[in-house]
Amino acid sequence: MIELANAGVVAFSDDGDCVTDPSLMRHALAYSVATGRPVVQHAEEKALTTGAQMHEGMVSARLGLPGWPRQAEETIVARDCELTALTGAHLHVAHVSAAGTLDFIRRARAKGTRVTAEVTPHHLTLDRKSTRLNSSHSQQSRMPS
Repeated sequence: MIELANAGVVAFSDDGDCVTDPSLMRHALAYSVATGRPVVQHAEEKALTTGAQMHEGMVSARLGLPGWPRQAEETIVARDCELTALTGAHLHVAHVSAAGTLDFIRRARAKGTRVTAEVTPHHLTLDRKSTRLNSSHSQQSRMPS
């Protein structure tokens, strides 16, 4: 990671894939400290999202579509905030979509943990009310909670 940072890498990520193994994430965070670069996490517990078509809730139930529970994101972020505090690293959570995730980030930041985050435009503008059975939006990405 040090060689990559010296070559100009500005952050470390599995780009769109979640680092689900807590030991691997802990080591990535620990090694990143020496580089001064953040680790970017796509927070998604795949065991909870496999086959999901949209945010889990009343609309997904009414449409008969498998839902994506907010806990799929929140559990990873909660774990990674703790690992970040442990290692002293900088964690960046990519495209936050669940309000509960922000609670974990706020609590970690209040304790002095270096956690940053961002959202995408579709997570801000599309919600479960935007979903229609034949909508291209529901096929592009999951709806925010």
